[in-house]
Amino acid sequence: MPSIVSKSAETLAIRLLAQAAGVATGIVIARTLGPGDKGLFSYVAAVLGLLLTVSSGQSAAVSYQYGRLKIASGTVLHALRRVMTVIAASLAIALTIASVALHQPLLLVVAAVFPFALFNQTSLAFPLADGDVRTQNVQNLLLTTLFFAAAFVACVLFHATLDILFGCWIAVYAALSVRSFYISRRYDGPADNVAAAVKRQLQFGTKATLNQLVAALNYQIDIFIVFAFLGAPALGIYTVAIGVGQMLWHLSQPLASSTFGLVCSGSFERAAELTATCVRHAFTVVGAGALILFFAGPPLITAMYGPRFTPAGEVLRWLLPGIIAYCSTPFFGTFLVQQVGKPGVMTVILGVSTLSCALVTIALIHRFGMVAGAIGTSASYSISLAIAAVYFCRITNVPMHRLFLIDRRDVQHYVSAFHGLIARVRALKAGAPAQ
Repeated sequence: MPSIVSKSAETLAIRLLAQAAGVATGIVIARTLGPGDKGLFSYVAAVLGLLLTVSSGQSAAVSYQYGRLKIASGTVLHALRRVMTVIAASLAIALTIASVALHQPLLLVVAAVFPFALFNQTSLAFPLADGDVRTQNVQNLLLTTLFFAAAFVACVLFHATLDILFGCWIAVYAALSVRSFYISRRYDGPADNVAAAVKRQLQFGTKATLNQLVAALNYQIDIFIVFAFLGAPALGIYTVAIGVGQMLWHLSQPLASSTFGLVCSGSFERAAELTATCVRHAFTVVGAGALILFFAGPPLITAMYGPRFTPAGEVLRWLLPGIIAYCSTPFFGTFLVQQVGKPGVMTVILGVSTLSCALVTIALIHRFGMVAGAIGTSASYSISLAIAAVYFCRITNVPMHRLFLIDRRDVQHYVSAFHGLIARVRALKAGAPAQ
């Protein structure tokens, strides 16, 4: 547990820096380009997110082969390179054709950035399977800080248009691919029976990709509905609420990253207990953060983004119940996919959630506008959390209260972590290394 706490604390610190850079970038785009262009940028990012589910699926396959099945890294890496090359080329060509056929020039931006984003994300699968969270943290921090710097220079200093901003976005992803190349080289080595590894990787990756695609749709279906029914300016305002709410996600994500390797490679009983621990800590911490953000969020949005984005405050309040549920559910996904090897179960759960979100949002959007998306999101995430929790308890025999109620041992961990933090601060002030 101490190593997990240490990794989580480090991850949280880096993620907060990355989140701060992301929020600052959003503020720059919102204040300089306005709600309309902010909405268009958010739409392109959402499309990229859907396509990168392919990367998430392959990364899950790599983690399962290398971390769980203990296949040599060289074999898995060579198989991954073959698969990535085909996927990157195929989807980039398909996007280009779709852009011309549908008269959607924004898809060309996605086509240009996708190969770099795909390579950057899949290169992290090996370190994560080894329990190396820092590599992913640094990658995320570099992405957000470099793009903030580029956006600030382009939009604030040179008053660039949205097209120039897209160019900066692509350039940042391309620059990071150099680092990704050196990350992947660490795991290069002798390869044996690569063709079989490719086949297994595609089989598992396809199932995991479907799972990730449904998860991404569950996460973003409201974005596409708001864009389709209310237009780019409304989407620009709506995504501001999402961005502020995502700050709570970074309270639970460090724990997910820090425990990924243990859940993937540990025993069934250990993985189940660790999953339950993570769920209740995420539920408690994110719930407390949501309560604070309910009151502080709306005035904070107006102060940071300007009066044009004030309606995002009400949207944020309706999103908060869903964010609490969303931050707790992924732990079940990691357990079911990486430990049990059943990505299809989460696909069904998230499919039900996605359908619920779409139906509720479409039914209410003409009456409630942007708030309908938040209502649909909160309802759907709550449904997925409930279903996942019931299924998890059934297959593991973990009592339901262990998922949502903290106990004395949990409080002791918080107290120990707090005392450790105080000790480090005192040691730094005294100029001595912390013990």
